[in-house]
Amino acid sequence: MIEPEAVSNWSQTATTAITVIGGIITAIVTHYFTKRKTQAADKDKTVDAARHIDNITDSPTREALLALEDEIHVRRQVVHAYLNAQGIACWESDKHGSCIFASERLAEIVGLDRADILGDGWVTNLAEADRDRVYKAWQNAVSQKRGFTMTYMFIHADGAQVRVSANAHPILRDTMNHDGTLSRELRGMIGVLTVTEGL
Repeated sequence: MIEPEAVSNWSQTATTAITVIGGIITAIVTHYFTKRKTQAADKDKTVDAARHIDNITDSPTREALLALEDEIHVRRQVVHAYLNAQGIACWESDKHGSCIFASERLAEIVGLDRADILGDGWVTNLAEADRDRVYKAWQNAVSQKRGFTMTYMFIHADGAQVRVSANAHPILRDTMNHDGTLSRELRGMIGVLTVTEGL
């Protein structure tokens, strides 16, 4: 069994890695579009690279953004491979709380295939007594952009019971509003499970 302190360190390492990658990408894209905005002297238009990449007709710009998008994908795969290699039971969700990555160890603990955990699939093997309570607490943490810490049980198809302690942290991004104030935007959640009983 992995010690809780080690899990906490891996969780912090994974969160830091994803945050750093996101910060670098945000800085590059922000710098590029700030420069373009200044050149065009059009303060009313803000371009979001992720949403408007298909509308960019400037070939060098489009190629650079596609290369950046590819690099983001590669970096995410590296982080995921690292987490799998370390045998850490972890997951990543999107800004809505839907699971978009589940490690191999997490799949073993939950008792489902990795693909079946995605979205809200992880709820399937929650113990009946825990299901509503855990799912509501998870949704509240996501909507309030805060951490999630809870203990609950998974029951596998063969009847095996696994009690776990979950700890998830929000991935937040500060964005500047038109009035100059900052807003915190939830980009997703990253979490780690620790087995406390079973397996």
